[in-house]
Amino acid sequence: MKQFFRTVTLVCAIGVFATTGTFAMAQTPAQDQIAALMSQLLDLQKQLVELLKTGGTAALVNENPVPIITAMAPSTIVAGSSGFNIQIYGSNFESTSSVKIDNGSRGTTFINPYELTAFIPMTDVAAAGSRNITVTNTSSGNTSAAQSLTITDASQNPAPQISGLSPSSKVTGSGAFTMTINGSNFAPTAIVKIDGATRATTFVNASQLTASIFAADIINTGPRSILVVNPTPGGGTSNAQTFTVNAAPPPPPPQAVNYETPSFAKNLIY
Repeated sequence: MKQFFRTVTLVCAIGVFATTGTFAMAQTPAQDQIAALMSQLLDLQKQLVELLKTGGTAALVNENPVPIITAMAPSTIVAGSSGFNIQIYGSNFESTSSVKIDNGSRGTTFINPYELTAFIPMTDVAAAGSRNITVTNTSSGNTSAAQSLTITDASQNPAPQISGLSPSSKVTGSGAFTMTINGSNFAPTAIVKIDGATRATTFVNASQLTASIFAADIINTGPRSILVVNPTPGGGTSNAQTFTVNAAPPPPPPQAVNYETPSFAKNLIY
């Protein structure tokens, strides 16, 4: 299932001098993606310091940037799956960038400086384990840090991932409802939890579940944590998605009533 990503722009400024960097990351970033963000910001700070040393005349252009991977989709696949396309998101990609799996180049398509796709043949995912995914800019030879592609045993449940909720918010006191959870690697026996409490779950397919949310779950305002748990063998707990309970809007003010004198009464003579 294709995940949703957004473009993030970092701005680093000191006085009147500033520099920016732009790249893509998941809508719900994992810890390693946040770490990549911080690394990118540190690089921008170093560039800005060099700019200030030269009195603001130095060009902030890196002719040989190092590619950075911030996310992949999918990041987990079942052993023995057929060949598939993997989306690579990050920054500093070039038209001649090459995606590698365990240092072996794979057919790569350049989308833009923040996205690549590559075809992964079934022979790369024949056995369970972990494979290193990197991007190399062939013009400079610079290679990104590795991201792990996890290959799960076909006899075991994979670790689930959530990409979105529908609805993602409700008004307090609006009653029980059915929530749709979108993602990947959902097992037929997966369960949905809200703030740690299990709710009746219906398996639609490996990319979608529905869950019955109680009226009591949305009495109070505030965030709720939604998780999907795949049971053993294998299995595991997904990333958390936030469901928000908002305060009900105030009732509309009462409308003024115009007590107009009836027309027949206006002509009465006293």
